[in-house]
Amino acid sequence: MCGATRSASALIAGDWRQAFYLNALSLPALAGMMLWAVVSFIELIRGSALTDWNPWKRRLGKLLPVSLLLLLAWWIPHVVVALKTPKPELIDLRNPVASKVAAWLGQ
Repeated sequence: MCGATRSASALIAGDWRQAFYLNALSLPALAGMMLWAVVSFIELIRGSALTDWNPWKRRLGKLLPVSLLLLLAWWIPHVVVALKTPKPELIDLRNPVASKVAAWLGQ
């Protein structure tokens, strides 16, 4: 229900406007995944790590709870707007869960 897959597909097809409309967070997520894939490929070819990743892991471990809370704080309004607008590309109101949530939101 978040539109990330459809957004990433639109982004790969070159439709930036549709990608941003469907889910703006898929843009940085896809960029991060591509960066991770490139770094992993380079490390695979070299046969060794590019850097010591332990300090990065510690930093990310500290930021993870806050990042998850921020993601949840963004995702809930995104789904609510998708239900209220409605965005038929994201939500099929024939789905019993989606229809109950839409009814709860007053749709």
